[in-house]
Amino acid sequence: MRLSPLELRERTGLDSAAYTQLTSFGLLRTDAGGKHHADDVDVAEAAVALARFGLEARHLRLFRVAADREIGLTQQLLEPLRRRRARGASGPDPAEREAELLSHTLALHVALVRSGLNQSR
Repeated sequence: MRLSPLELRERTGLDSAAYTQLTSFGLLRTDAGGKHHADDVDVAEAAVALARFGLEARHLRLFRVAADREIGLTQQLLEPLRRRRARGASGPDPAEREAELLSHTLALHVALVRSGLNQSR
């Protein structure tokens, strides 16, 4: 799915000012054709929900930075598998490993945040 900025805003209820901020902080990104991919719908919906708690795009920038670091680490871990596959060697499917890594990193993130919140009570 590819959406124009207007279609994304209409679909998610994101107002123009919030869209501009989310774009300027790198949370929403368009492709070369100026379209948003399906993942941006999830990002925009989460931003709208978090705005109800008073979180603005500038607060959400921290999530973009953390995600970019996780992306880099994941790519670093998967690159040897991808190179082996490109040479025709057998081994684990990089796409399956990526999904597995994503599952584990999300679980770790949730556990760390939950633990930190519990310790601060």
